[in-house]
Amino acid sequence: MKNTERIAITRIISDLIKADSIIDVGEMDMYSRLKEKYGIQNSDERSAMQLPLSEAMSVMSKAGVRLRKEFYFDCCEMTVSDGFCDPTEARLMLALDYCLNEDGNVYSVYSPDLKIEPNQVVYVEGRYDEGVNNEIVSNYRSLVNEYRTIGGNFIYIPCVAKHYSQYNESTFASVAAFLAPNLSGSELEKLIEHLSNMTTVQFCKEQLCTRLGMDGLLEKNPSLLIKISSDYVGNRLMGNFLRIDVDGSVVDTTNKLVDKFKGMLSSDKVLVSNVDEAKGRFLYHGFYKQLFDMYAISSGIDCSIEINPYKGEIRFPELDRSLEGLRKKEKAFYFWMALMSRSGGVSFNQPSNAKQLLSYKKRMVEAYSLYEKVYELFGGEKGKAPDITLQNIRGPIVANIRAKIRAMRGELRNVDDYSITKDSDGVFKIRLDSRRIKMQTSNGIMGIVDVVI
Repeated sequence: MKNTERIAITRIISDLIKADSIIDVGEMDMYSRLKEKYGIQNSDERSAMQLPLSEAMSVMSKAGVRLRKEFYFDCCEMTVSDGFCDPTEARLMLALDYCLNEDGNVYSVYSPDLKIEPNQVVYVEGRYDEGVNNEIVSNYRSLVNEYRTIGGNFIYIPCVAKHYSQYNESTFASVAAFLAPNLSGSELEKLIEHLSNMTTVQFCKEQLCTRLGMDGLLEKNPSLLIKISSDYVGNRLMGNFLRIDVDGSVVDTTNKLVDKFKGMLSSDKVLVSNVDEAKGRFLYHGFYKQLFDMYAISSGIDCSIEINPYKGEIRFPELDRSLEGLRKKEKAFYFWMALMSRSGGVSFNQPSNAKQLLSYKKRMVEAYSLYEKVYELFGGEKGKAPDITLQNIRGPIVANIRAKIRAMRGELRNVDDYSITKDSDGVFKIRLDSRRIKMQTSNGIMGIVDVVI
């Protein structure tokens, strides 16, 4: 057994024992047997305290088949070692089942001011999927009722937005002003407009990816996201979320999930919320409260970018500050990436097909030629531009740019939009709308969409 696997096993077992906030003698006896079976030492226990649950689940999902099966069986025994498996333990076992035996994965994120409850099942998507959304709309009532059988609350963002959009506009404004007195009139208008027209893709991008840091979620298939637990990693309280692919049908995926969960519980009694939407009622509980608070206390502002290659500056005029800590080649790369993003970005993945390879090499020559010109604009010596088509040269440049942009979290709203991202197809780009990026030229400020180098 690998050392990383032993530490991962320790982390997961520890979370299971502590899940219901009661440590029973039976659980301690079981833990002693598992320590001996897996050779767990005190050093492993200390290391496990610093390991996020997401990494522990990832390590075990890649372990050998025999180890995965044995460990899953041991965890099943652990959950009933005190004679009872409650919902908190069942959620962890659900995550373990999907990660070890299916295609689920867990996100562990630092979220001190963002509360998503463990009973909430949120539909998420990185791009609009018409088929899945139509199925949800057609079966929304039955999906809500199915999750209620396990004490769950199904969250479909368009239905939440619909509740806000149908609320009396002037009353909504009064309620919003009461709940968020720190916001100005224009900020309240923007908040109301945003909540009333919220889409699933927006929510995933702005809250789950940008604010919570669920990297890569936008590139995943339509999924269900479930809060499974909260625990400390070192001295940071982390939220753990299970993501499950919608496998063809959201109804079938839901039925499978609910059946699994029911099969793990020792009791068929669950608590179900009876507070429903009604005309004239502004809901300020559960997910409605969470979503309102997410945007009412949202940090950062929307900025444009002004790039002045002659002064070597990348500025955020609304913040009255520049992007600091970048070298000449990195500033040039950022500007070059902004130019390339106008047409969708650039991929450095080399094809194996001979004909495609010729086309790829031609594109790389053209891309590097453009970077050389940009590098010279920033004061670089002609013919001395680093070869950004090579990963060993490009990698550190991208990493430093990302680090400097990330440091502005809290100042920039949706900070990842300003960074350099890489999607599942290997395409690098800046997600920010190109119309918000400008360049200082000898004739004044010009939108980057119109810039010719």
